[in-house]
Amino acid sequence: MARYNPGFVEDAIVNQEFQKVAEALDTPDKFLMLVMQYEAPSKPREGMIALSDGTSWATGSAGFYGYYGGSWVKLG
Repeated sequence: MARYNPGFVEDAIVNQEFQKVAEALDTPDKFLMLVMQYEAPSKPREGMIALSDGTSWATGSAGFYGYYGGSWVKLG
């Protein structure tokens, strides 16, 4: 992920908030939470990962899908 380097502004309170944002973005999370998708994303991008419901999208095969090589590939 790209690193956020806050720029300087005259207001000290705003600078403190920008620093908090930078620290939060730089702190890794222990888990990745995906929202269940009921249809394939309309604008998939290479490397995108999504969680299919298995009923209205990827019928009969719920699970994790990755967009690779121009198509959705079941990951598990």
